[in-house]
Amino acid sequence: MLLVFTATLVVSSALLFWIQPMFSKMVLPLLGGAPNVWNTCMVFYQAVLLAGYGMSHGLIRWLGVKRQAVVQVGILGLGFIFLPVAIPEDWAESAATWPAGRLLQLMVTALGVPLLAISATAPTLQRWFSQTKHPAARDPYFLYAASNLGSLAALLGYPLVMEPFLHLPVQAGMWTAGYVLLAGLTFVCAVIVWKSPGRPSISLLDSSTEEHCPPRIPDAMRLRWVMLAFVPSALLLGLTTYMTTDIAAVPLLWVIPLAVYLVTFILVFARRPWPPFSVILILQPYLVLPAVLLYFLGGKIPLLVNLPLHLFAFFVIALMCHGQLAKSRPDPAHLTEFYLWLSAGGVLGGLFMALVSPLLFKSTIDYPLMIAASCLLRPREVSAEIGELNRVTLAGIISGLIILIAGMASGNPAIAYIFGLVGLIILFSLFGSFLFYWIGRPAGLGAALLILVGLGVWISDRYMTVMYRGRDFFGPLMVRADPDQRFYLLLHGTTLHGAQSLLPEERRYPRTYYDFTGPAADVFQALREKNGPLRIGLIGLGTGSMAAYGLPGDEFTFYEISSQVVHIARDSGYFTFLKDSPAVIRIILGDGRVALRSAPNGYYDALFFDAFSSGSIPVHMLTREALTMYQSKLKADGLLVFHISNRTLDLEPVMAGLSKELGWAAWVGRDRNPGPGERKMLKAGSTWVAMARQPGNLGSLTQAPRWESLTDMPRRLLWTDDYSDIVRVFRWPHLNWF
Repeated sequence: MLLVFTATLVVSSALLFWIQPMFSKMVLPLLGGAPNVWNTCMVFYQAVLLAGYGMSHGLIRWLGVKRQAVVQVGILGLGFIFLPVAIPEDWAESAATWPAGRLLQLMVTALGVPLLAISATAPTLQRWFSQTKHPAARDPYFLYAASNLGSLAALLGYPLVMEPFLHLPVQAGMWTAGYVLLAGLTFVCAVIVWKSPGRPSISLLDSSTEEHCPPRIPDAMRLRWVMLAFVPSALLLGLTTYMTTDIAAVPLLWVIPLAVYLVTFILVFARRPWPPFSVILILQPYLVLPAVLLYFLGGKIPLLVNLPLHLFAFFVIALMCHGQLAKSRPDPAHLTEFYLWLSAGGVLGGLFMALVSPLLFKSTIDYPLMIAASCLLRPREVSAEIGELNRVTLAGIISGLIILIAGMASGNPAIAYIFGLVGLIILFSLFGSFLFYWIGRPAGLGAALLILVGLGVWISDRYMTVMYRGRDFFGPLMVRADPDQRFYLLLHGTTLHGAQSLLPEERRYPRTYYDFTGPAADVFQALREKNGPLRIGLIGLGTGSMAAYGLPGDEFTFYEISSQVVHIARDSGYFTFLKDSPAVIRIILGDGRVALRSAPNGYYDALFFDAFSSGSIPVHMLTREALTMYQSKLKADGLLVFHISNRTLDLEPVMAGLSKELGWAAWVGRDRNPGPGERKMLKAGSTWVAMARQPGNLGSLTQAPRWESLTDMPRRLLWTDDYSDIVRVFRWPHLNWF
């Protein structure tokens, strides 16, 4: 019996986590990655999850367990009408006028019923199990650990197993098979419940150790459940945004904190929770201050030090919040209501960070603010164990000072750096525990962290000479001056998106990847071999550096998905490439692939694609179907040019696979090691790929010393709209861990 219920919960959670990336991949080529698309998807998934929990609670409350079991099986059966999951062929055309509304309509009709039925499974099956005669039925909450285990399996399995080896139609077929399995297992569980004589509502708590839950749950307890679910959910998104922008722009890095989040649920709701809650309470003050400190140091700290510390701090904070949820779980009679409030808190946390935070904050400051908020949720009593650790704490502070001084006295920069960092972490950790002990209340530590965050923002902005901060759906952007006050730089976390000199005589000179001595200049030299002005389409605006290549009579059309980037490049006054260019400049706001569909066929002399330098590359812009559309927008001798410089991804095999599939000539230009003088002038190494129908259309590029053909490249990968694989293009040995 227990095995059947456990397997059902694992399957249902895996299907729930599986459908989200699969369906997003289906719709991405049609609507692109515009904010209204992703926001619509996220709000839909969150709303359906909450509706599923609400449906489970309402039906069991109104109908009772046995009659609700019949309804649940019926809803699962109704879901077969909408399978397999697919997008109608004529849907893309009708979605063009109002993509958000049409997308929501599509998701409701294609996913609504199956997803609603699956979302209700976790609380429903636990409530069913509580009505059986199984010895563990008096405390069915441990089954929530199995539910999160299924979510974790899908989270790791999709990018590592499903996506690399299966095309979308096969994935959809397997998901349908999984849904059939879930329906069958749920039917078996319903039969078990119907055959069970039922059991009275017995408190799961031992009266010898804890008080019984009251018949009616106090409103204060409901609010606390919401907040204990809200903060870890919000902190998860805050940490993910911070990690992927300020620490390292590494694709799939978001998987790690989400996996940690799920693991905490598995640990605290297990039949034997681990670690002990008292240990978690002791650890938290030692970790929150170092995490806040390292937030302001960002990419200056080695990834091998920075990333584990933030993840461990998040792990302990999530354990502290989720552990309190597990400890305060009510009698099984209130089980579905408990999960309803837990779900509401998680949904509100996600929506707050995704929709509200970008409007309130101009940086990722919401991440340390959520760390401070977690301190307010500590149990009000001060753990006795903390007070007994005074001697250990004092010894630790002395050890930290010794390590710090030893590093400074070593004379070796590497040793000084490592010892100094370790010493500072120890000092700040122990200072946090002392601070919590002497203030004596959770609000004290939270208030101290808020003060520290405010001071950190004030100091860091002045130290880095920050001129502008902004944030939208795509993350935070910052304009700052370099240490010598010679250039303005545009940064998205650790990714540089362009720079411009502050000297009037040098401001028309493009820097970083677009330097007049780099591969981009070689491409324009080949294009200028044609007679007459050029029509150039450019996907990705950045600072507008590419406009520096424009001449009178040229027409440069930039396609940019972020309105904030448009403001910075055109209206903020920090960058003047667009204003200074003698070419005619047009800017079209929207996803590049989607917006290009409206361009006239045979219009452009060249299309430049500059959207692949960060960690979250738009995969849908590097597929066979995308390039087929791009080539229709080019003149017969036109060029497709891709800027594929990326610290963690090697996209050359993808370009080789696409050129082979389309029968186009492809050449790659590499300029990876600028000299010291060039780096001082902010020239950055870069890699560019140029493709044309015939080798002759590439002109002088085929003779340029730093360009070579991709035709004979032994490793090729072909991405299509229903198949791509980020994992196989990782530069694993080149990740900057130190």
